[in-house]
Amino acid sequence: MKKRFEALDPDLVIYQVMKDNENDLNDLNLEQLYSGKTNKGEDIHPSYLEDPYWNDKGGLQAAQRYSDWKDRITPSSRRNPGTPNLFINGYYHSRRFTTIVPGGTIVHSDGASFGKDIQQKYKDIDGLGGEFKKIFLETYIQPVLNDKIEQALGLKM
Repeated sequence: MKKRFEALDPDLVIYQVMKDNENDLNDLNLEQLYSGKTNKGEDIHPSYLEDPYWNDKGGLQAAQRYSDWKDRITPSSRRNPGTPNLFINGYYHSRRFTTIVPGGTIVHSDGASFGKDIQQKYKDIDGLGGEFKKIFLETYIQPVLNDKIEQALGLKM
């Protein structure tokens, strides 16, 4: 039994689950972004009120108006007011794709012409964190790992 358990390669199992579910992983990342969350489960920063972009465009009042407008057009109970979600008309979100490379690294490719600017401005937006990571782990990875352990050990989990 010990040899069968040792033969189980959880890293390979996890990689394969991620690879097999790239589209769902991408959808969860987009939901995470729409919710204004980073891959650490924290709010995306800078917030609209912290963003220096507004300094020469009407300052704090203009930033507040934009923030209020964004909260109205892209409502989300998961997003704190004033937190960016990188969504206005869906273009940026529609151009993001996920690829899993060997080792389990998540690579997000971004076909939007301004994608590099977003990546520089908003840190930690690639990958999953917080509740979105938990959803992926519980929905996709844990059931397959349990099944592989059951198969290797002949035990029911």
